[in-house]
Amino acid sequence: MKKFLSIVFILIINNNLFSQDILIYGKVDEISNNSKVSIISYKNDEIVAYTDFTNENFKIRIPSSINSGVYRFLISGLKCLNSFNEMLLTYEFDLIINKKEFEIGIFLSCTNNYFPTFVNSGSNEQWYDYKKREKEYLDSIIQNDRDARENIEKLVLLNKNFVDNNSFDSWSRNMAKNLFLINFSSIKPNDSEIFFNYIEKNNSDLLNSPMFVYAIRKFVTDYCASFNNKLVNNQQCNYKDAFDQIIAVFSNSKSKEVSNWVRNYIFKGVLELKDNDLKDYFESKLNNG
Repeated sequence: MKKFLSIVFILIINNNLFSQDILIYGKVDEISNNSKVSIISYKNDEIVAYTDFTNENFKIRIPSSINSGVYRFLISGLKCLNSFNEMLLTYEFDLIINKKEFEIGIFLSCTNNYFPTFVNSGSNEQWYDYKKREKEYLDSIIQNDRDARENIEKLVLLNKNFVDNNSFDSWSRNMAKNLFLINFSSIKPNDSEIFFNYIEKNNSDLLNSPMFVYAIRKFVTDYCASFNNKLVNNQQCNYKDAFDQIIAVFSNSKSKEVSNWVRNYIFKGVLELKDNDLKDYFESKLNNG
Protein backbone atom coordinates (compact mmCIF):
# COMPACT_ATOMS: atom_id res chain seq x y z
CA MET A 1 0.00 0.00 0.00
CA LYS A 2 2.82 2.40 0.90
CA LYS A 3 4.53 1.60 -2.37
CA PHE A 4 1.30 2.30 -4.26
CA LEU A 5 0.83 5.65 -2.50
CA SER A 6 4.44 6.59 -3.23
CA ILE A 7 3.93 5.92 -6.95
CA VAL A 8 0.71 7.99 -6.95
CA PHE A 9 2.49 10.85 -5.14
CA ILE A 10 5.34 10.82 -7.67
CA LEU A 11 2.89 10.84 -10.57
CA ILE A 12 1.03 13.81 -9.07
CA ILE A 13 4.28 15.74 -8.57
CA ASN A 14 5.45 15.00 -12.12
CA ASN A 15 2.08 16.00 -13.55
CA ASN A 16 2.21 19.31 -11.69
CA LEU A 17 5.72 19.97 -12.95
CA PHE A 18 4.81 19.28 -16.55
CA SER A 19 1.61 21.35 -16.35
CA GLN A 20 3.27 24.34 -14.68
CA ASP A 21 2.28 27.68 -16.16
CA ILE A 22 4.91 30.17 -17.28
CA LEU A 23 4.67 33.44 -15.36
CA ILE A 24 5.87 36.60 -17.08
CA TYR A 25 5.78 39.71 -14.94
CA GLY A 26 7.39 43.11 -14.74
CA LYS A 27 7.18 46.88 -14.76
CA VAL A 28 7.27 49.46 -17.56
CA ASP A 29 7.81 53.19 -16.97
CA GLU A 30 5.82 55.92 -18.68
CA ILE A 31 2.66 54.11 -19.73
CA SER A 32 -0.94 55.28 -20.13
CA ASN A 33 -4.01 54.02 -18.29
CA ASN A 34 -5.05 51.85 -21.24
CA SER A 35 -1.71 50.09 -21.74
CA LYS A 36 -1.61 46.43 -22.63
CA VAL A 37 0.97 43.67 -23.00
CA SER A 38 0.56 41.13 -25.81
CA ILE A 39 2.66 38.08 -26.59
CA ILE A 40 2.39 37.18 -30.27
CA SER A 41 3.48 34.13 -32.25
CA TYR A 42 5.69 34.80 -35.27
CA LYS A 43 4.55 31.54 -36.83
CA ASN A 44 0.86 32.38 -37.18
CA ASP A 45 0.80 36.05 -36.09
CA GLU A 46 -1.72 35.21 -33.35
CA ILE A 47 -1.86 36.63 -29.83
CA VAL A 48 -1.12 33.79 -27.42
CA ALA A 49 -1.64 35.88 -24.27
CA TYR A 50 -2.36 39.46 -23.23
CA THR A 51 -3.10 41.49 -20.13
CA ASP A 52 -3.61 45.05 -18.85
CA PHE A 53 -1.22 47.04 -16.68
CA THR A 54 -1.88 47.93 -13.06
CA ASN A 55 0.12 50.96 -11.91
CA GLU A 56 2.87 50.30 -14.49
CA ASN A 57 3.04 46.62 -13.45
CA PHE A 58 1.88 43.59 -15.39
CA LYS A 59 1.55 39.88 -14.78
CA ILE A 60 0.68 37.33 -17.43
CA ARG A 61 0.46 33.54 -17.34
CA ILE A 62 1.08 31.28 -20.32
CA PRO A 63 0.20 27.57 -20.35
CA SER A 64 3.19 25.24 -20.47
CA SER A 65 1.70 23.67 -23.61
CA ILE A 66 2.95 26.68 -25.61
CA ASN A 67 5.61 25.88 -28.21
CA SER A 68 9.14 26.69 -27.24
CA GLY A 69 10.41 29.59 -29.34
CA VAL A 70 10.89 33.33 -29.73
CA TYR A 71 7.79 35.53 -29.48
CA ARG A 72 6.92 39.18 -30.11
CA PHE A 73 6.44 41.02 -26.83
CA LEU A 74 4.29 44.05 -27.68
CA ILE A 75 3.53 46.94 -25.33
CA SER A 76 0.84 49.42 -26.35
CA GLY A 77 0.04 52.68 -24.60
CA LEU A 78 3.51 54.08 -23.97
CA LYS A 79 4.23 57.74 -23.21
CA CYS A 80 7.96 57.77 -23.83
CA LEU A 81 10.17 60.03 -25.95
CA ASN A 82 12.79 58.19 -28.01
CA SER A 83 16.27 59.45 -28.90
CA PHE A 84 14.76 61.44 -31.81
CA ASN A 85 12.38 63.20 -29.39
CA GLU A 86 9.45 61.34 -30.95
CA MET A 87 6.65 59.95 -28.83
CA LEU A 88 6.61 56.14 -28.70
CA LEU A 89 3.09 54.76 -28.53
CA THR A 90 4.05 51.10 -28.89
CA TYR A 91 7.19 49.12 -28.35
CA GLU A 92 8.09 45.53 -29.13
CA PHE A 93 11.01 43.18 -28.72
CA ASP A 94 11.79 39.48 -29.01
CA LEU A 95 11.13 37.29 -25.98
CA ILE A 96 12.65 33.82 -25.68
CA ILE A 97 10.30 31.28 -24.12
CA ASN A 98 12.26 28.03 -23.89
CA LYS A 99 10.05 26.22 -21.34
CA LYS A 100 13.06 25.81 -19.05
CA GLU A 101 12.40 29.11 -17.28
CA PHE A 102 8.98 29.29 -15.62
CA GLU A 103 9.26 32.81 -14.21
CA ILE A 104 10.52 35.66 -16.38
CA GLY A 105 10.78 39.20 -15.04
CA ILE A 106 10.91 42.09 -17.54
CA PHE A 107 11.65 45.70 -16.64
CA LEU A 108 11.70 48.60 -19.10
CA SER A 109 12.50 52.27 -18.74
CA CYS A 110 12.75 55.27 -21.04
CA THR A 111 16.11 56.07 -19.50
CA ASN A 112 17.76 52.93 -20.91
CA ASN A 113 16.27 53.34 -24.42
CA TYR A 114 13.95 50.45 -23.70
CA PHE A 115 16.56 47.74 -23.75
CA PRO A 116 14.74 45.25 -21.52
CA THR A 117 16.25 44.14 -18.24
CA PHE A 118 15.47 40.53 -17.30
CA VAL A 119 15.21 38.70 -13.99
CA ASN A 120 15.18 34.88 -13.69
CA SER A 121 15.80 34.42 -17.41
CA GLY A 122 19.38 33.60 -18.30
CA SER A 123 18.44 32.98 -21.93
CA ASN A 124 17.03 36.47 -22.46
CA GLU A 125 19.74 38.14 -20.36
CA GLN A 126 22.42 36.45 -22.45
CA TRP A 127 20.73 37.38 -25.73
CA TYR A 128 20.26 41.05 -24.89
CA ASP A 129 23.76 41.37 -23.48
CA TYR A 130 24.95 40.14 -26.89
CA LYS A 131 22.61 42.60 -28.67
CA LYS A 132 23.88 45.55 -26.59
CA ARG A 133 27.50 44.75 -27.43
CA GLU A 134 26.59 44.25 -31.09
CA LYS A 135 24.90 47.67 -31.12
CA GLU A 136 27.99 49.34 -29.63
CA TYR A 137 30.18 47.99 -32.43
CA LEU A 138 27.58 48.81 -35.08
CA ASP A 139 27.22 52.41 -33.88
CA SER A 140 30.97 52.83 -34.14
CA ILE A 141 31.08 51.30 -37.63
CA ILE A 142 28.18 53.47 -38.87
CA GLN A 143 29.88 56.60 -37.54
CA ASN A 144 32.92 55.50 -39.57
CA ASP A 145 35.36 56.49 -36.85
CA ARG A 146 39.02 55.53 -36.92
CA ASP A 147 38.31 52.34 -34.99
CA ALA A 148 35.67 51.10 -37.48
CA ARG A 149 37.88 48.41 -39.03
CA GLU A 150 38.86 47.10 -35.61
CA ASN A 151 35.22 47.10 -34.51
CA ILE A 152 34.15 45.11 -37.59
CA GLU A 153 36.66 42.45 -36.57
CA LYS A 154 35.38 42.59 -32.98
CA LEU A 155 31.79 42.29 -34.22
CA VAL A 156 32.60 39.18 -36.26
CA LEU A 157 34.48 37.66 -33.31
CA LEU A 158 31.61 38.51 -30.94
CA ASN A 159 29.17 36.65 -33.17
CA LYS A 160 31.49 33.65 -33.63
CA ASN A 161 32.12 33.28 -29.89
CA PHE A 162 28.43 33.63 -29.08
CA VAL A 163 27.42 30.95 -31.60
CA ASP A 164 30.28 28.57 -30.78
CA ASN A 165 30.11 28.84 -26.99
CA ASN A 166 26.40 29.29 -26.34
CA SER A 167 25.29 25.91 -25.04
CA PHE A 168 22.71 27.47 -22.71
CA ASP A 169 20.00 28.45 -25.18
CA SER A 170 19.48 27.16 -28.71
CA TRP A 171 17.08 29.96 -29.71
CA SER A 172 19.50 32.83 -29.14
CA ARG A 173 22.29 30.80 -30.72
CA ASN A 174 20.16 30.16 -33.82
CA MET A 175 19.18 33.83 -34.13
CA ALA A 176 22.81 34.93 -33.91
CA LYS A 177 23.87 32.24 -36.37
CA ASN A 178 21.13 32.73 -38.98
CA LEU A 179 20.65 36.48 -38.95
CA PHE A 180 24.20 37.82 -38.64
CA LEU A 181 25.24 37.54 -42.29
CA ILE A 182 21.77 38.53 -43.49
CA ASN A 183 21.87 41.75 -41.47
CA PHE A 184 25.13 42.79 -43.12
CA SER A 185 24.53 41.56 -46.64
CA SER A 186 23.98 43.83 -49.63
CA ILE A 187 21.16 42.76 -51.93
CA LYS A 188 20.98 43.19 -55.67
CA PRO A 189 18.21 41.94 -57.99
CA ASN A 190 18.43 38.17 -58.54
CA ASP A 191 20.58 37.70 -55.43
CA SER A 192 17.91 35.73 -53.58
CA GLU A 193 19.60 32.32 -53.89
CA ILE A 194 22.80 33.64 -52.31
CA PHE A 195 20.98 35.74 -49.70
CA PHE A 196 18.78 32.94 -48.34
CA ASN A 197 21.66 30.48 -48.24
CA TYR A 198 22.63 32.24 -45.01
CA ILE A 199 19.69 30.70 -43.13
CA GLU A 200 18.55 27.13 -42.52
CA LYS A 201 15.69 26.89 -45.01
CA ASN A 202 14.97 23.25 -44.13
CA ASN A 203 14.54 23.79 -40.39
CA SER A 204 10.81 24.06 -39.61
CA ASP A 205 11.57 24.66 -35.91
CA LEU A 206 12.75 28.15 -36.89
CA LEU A 207 9.13 29.03 -37.76
CA ASN A 208 8.65 29.48 -34.00
CA SER A 209 10.96 32.49 -34.15
CA PRO A 210 11.38 35.74 -36.11
CA MET A 211 14.13 34.38 -38.35
CA PHE A 212 12.16 33.78 -41.56
CA VAL A 213 10.13 36.97 -41.00
CA TYR A 214 13.27 39.09 -40.54
CA ALA A 215 15.03 37.48 -43.51
CA ILE A 216 12.12 38.03 -45.92
CA ARG A 217 11.60 41.63 -44.80
CA LYS A 218 15.31 42.37 -45.11
CA PHE A 219 15.43 40.92 -48.63
CA VAL A 220 12.38 42.89 -49.82
CA THR A 221 13.63 46.13 -48.23
CA ASP A 222 17.10 45.85 -49.77
CA TYR A 223 15.71 44.63 -53.09
CA CYS A 224 13.40 47.65 -53.35
CA ALA A 225 16.20 50.02 -52.33
CA SER A 226 18.26 48.75 -55.27
CA PHE A 227 15.78 50.40 -57.66
CA ASN A 228 16.75 53.88 -56.40
CA ASN A 229 13.14 55.12 -56.59
CA LYS A 230 12.72 54.14 -60.26
CA LEU A 231 9.12 53.26 -61.02
CA VAL A 232 8.30 49.70 -62.15
CA ASN A 233 4.68 49.23 -63.21
CA ASN A 234 3.83 52.47 -61.39
CA GLN A 235 5.43 51.14 -58.20
CA GLN A 236 8.71 52.08 -56.57
CA CYS A 237 9.58 48.40 -56.33
CA ASN A 238 9.05 45.35 -58.52
CA TYR A 239 7.26 43.41 -55.77
CA LYS A 240 6.14 40.72 -58.19
CA ASP A 241 9.72 39.79 -59.02
CA ALA A 242 10.90 40.08 -55.41
CA PHE A 243 8.11 37.83 -54.11
CA ASP A 244 8.55 35.36 -56.99
CA GLN A 245 12.24 35.03 -56.13
CA ILE A 246 11.50 34.33 -52.47
CA ILE A 247 8.87 31.70 -53.28
CA ALA A 248 11.21 30.03 -55.80
CA VAL A 249 14.05 29.81 -53.27
CA PHE A 250 11.89 28.29 -50.54
CA SER A 251 10.17 25.89 -52.94
CA ASN A 252 13.46 23.97 -52.78
CA SER A 253 13.21 23.62 -49.01
CA LYS A 254 13.12 20.02 -47.80
CA SER A 255 10.46 21.13 -45.32
CA LYS A 256 7.02 21.42 -46.88
CA GLU A 257 5.87 23.25 -43.76
CA VAL A 258 8.48 25.98 -44.34
CA SER A 259 7.74 26.39 -48.05
CA ASN A 260 3.96 26.56 -47.42
CA TRP A 261 4.45 29.07 -44.60
CA VAL A 262 6.56 31.31 -46.86
CA ARG A 263 3.94 31.26 -49.62
CA ASN A 264 1.18 32.21 -47.17
CA TYR A 265 3.34 34.90 -45.56
CA ILE A 266 4.09 36.42 -48.96
CA PHE A 267 0.39 36.45 -49.83
CA LYS A 268 -0.39 38.35 -46.62
CA GLY A 269 2.15 40.93 -47.72
CA VAL A 270 0.52 41.13 -51.14
CA LEU A 271 -2.87 41.84 -49.55
CA GLU A 272 -1.35 44.71 -47.54
CA LEU A 273 -0.17 46.34 -50.80
CA LYS A 274 -3.81 46.56 -52.03
CA ASP A 275 -2.79 45.87 -55.63
CA ASN A 276 -5.49 43.79 -57.32
CA ASP A 277 -3.32 42.62 -60.24
CA LEU A 278 -0.64 41.47 -57.83
CA LYS A 279 -3.27 39.84 -55.63
CA ASP A 280 -4.80 37.91 -58.55
CA TYR A 281 -1.37 36.75 -59.72
CA PHE A 282 -0.26 35.38 -56.37
CA GLU A 283 -3.69 34.04 -55.45
CA SER A 284 -3.55 31.92 -58.61
CA LYS A 285 -0.01 30.86 -57.74
CA LEU A 286 -1.05 29.91 -54.20
CA ASN A 287 -4.05 27.90 -55.37
CA ASN A 288 -2.06 26.02 -58.01
CA GLY A 289 0.58 24.94 -55.52
